[in-house]
Parts: sequence; structure tokens; C-alpha cells
Amino acid sequence: MKALRIEAYQLRNATGFQPHDVFHLWPYHPVDPDHVIKRVALKAGTPMPLPEYSQILHVTVVSDRVMKAIVALEEGRHAFFPLEIVSADGESRHRYYFMQFLEQTDCTVPKLGGFRRGVRQDGTTYWVRSSADEKVFLDIERVGTRHLFQDKRAKWGCFISADLVGKLNDFLPRGLHLAEAGVVRKHS
Repeated sequence: MKALRIEAYQLRNATGFQPHDVFHLWPYHPVDPDHVIKRVALKAGTPMPLPEYSQILHVTVVSDRVMKAIVALEEGRHAFFPLEIVSADGESRHRYYFMQFLEQTDCTVPKLGGFRRGVRQDGTTYWVRSSADEKVFLDIERVGTRHLFQDKRAKWGCFISADLVGKLNDFLPRGLHLAEAGVVRKHS
């Protein structure tokens, strides 16, 4: 069964990616909202203003403005869970959201750069990110109409479209930056 799942996945995606098993890759379902924190209080002396986009323990947190820009371009691809952030003195409140990616894509073209092939103990192969400095290439047909997405090979980051960057302008906190990705199109 495992071999059949892997073969069916490869036929659908045709990227040369051979996962150990694809049983847990799909589908992604929103978490239960009852299991998400609803309110947090900041410690005194927290630097302001708060970043509009951040990741806390691999969970994405976005401001109300960022959430609205994402939803305007691709409604339904992410789940958002409201989070009220209250200042230490209780006087100011900020509307933020935990963001859950509801899909994990397979859009990278690892043979063109940014990845190296690895081999597991059982002999199966996989692609792993080799360097943050190398440009990653994406298959534009598989990207489709996505504007913000995580790809299975980009474990510590996500991809964002120029359209969404244009809507958001300067939204990243200090220490995070955008890196250019290449795009591959099929010849017509």
C-alpha cells in the first residue's frame, strides 16, 4: 500500500520527489478553534510597534491588515484564528490572528538549485534544502493562483507573490527578509 501511495503521488506531481510515505501529507484541516489561544498580555517593556508578520514556534501570527490582504487575494487557502493582544497596562489592544496553512504544495523544482538529493537508510531518496543563499525555482503551473504558501521542501519558510508584497509593502519584522525565487514555465 505504501509503495502504491508513493507511486500515485509521483504520477500526480511528477517532480522526482520520492517521499518516505505520503499518508500524512494530505489533506490539511483547520485545527479546532477551541484549542487556540484567544488572548495574550504583553510584558512591560515589550518593543513597539508589534510586527505585522511573525512566527512563534513555527506558528505564523499576522496583523489584521496582513490577514485582510491575504484573504483578498486567496480566500479559503488558510485558516485564521483571532488573537487579542493586550498591552501590559491593559490600555491598548491589538487584533492579530494565528494563521494555519491549509495546504502544503509541491511547487519547487529541486534539480535547478537550492536543494541536494539525500538518501535514507532504506535507500529511498529525498530532496533537502542545501543553502539559504541559492535561488529556489518554482514551477509556475503548480504555483497557480497562490500568493502565500509553504512548499514541502521549504521547511523553514514560505513563498509570497509580488502581488501580495505590493499590497503589504514593508510588513516583515527585523531579521526576516525576502529572497527572490526563479520561475519555470513549460514550453507551449
